[in-house]
Amino acid sequence: MKKTRQKDRDVPGPQSPWDEIAPGLWMGGHYWTDPAGQLRPVVVGAEFDLVISLFTRPGHGPDPRVEHLVGELPDAPLTGAQLRTVLRLAGAARRALDSGRRILVRCHSGYNRSGLDRGPDPEPGAPFRP
Repeated sequence: MKKTRQKDRDVPGPQSPWDEIAPGLWMGGHYWTDPAGQLRPVVVGAEFDLVISLFTRPGHGPDPRVEHLVGELPDAPLTGAQLRTVLRLAGAARRALDSGRRILVRCHSGYNRSGLDRGPDPEPGAPFRP
């Protein structure tokens, strides 16, 4: 497997497994930091209807009955092919949201790559449109 994660970035782990960033759209990672400061794995079960993984590791889910789209991306500048993967996954997220499904977009820690599939809102409170 090719490297998709930078090491030793001096960034603390997230304080929750995932966070809702827009109605029905959640962003998260494969690890989180508990209140005692311990790094813990995030294992997705059936909490979501669609999981989009931009980084994967065995044993982190989701449940086999949950739709799972994988597009491993580096935590670095993207190539044209990788940008097309982002657009494909963003389109899948948009269609799922439009049909009322709950979506989790995740990478290693839920900070950088997961935000690619979300993109910024044109204005606060605007609906999700990749």
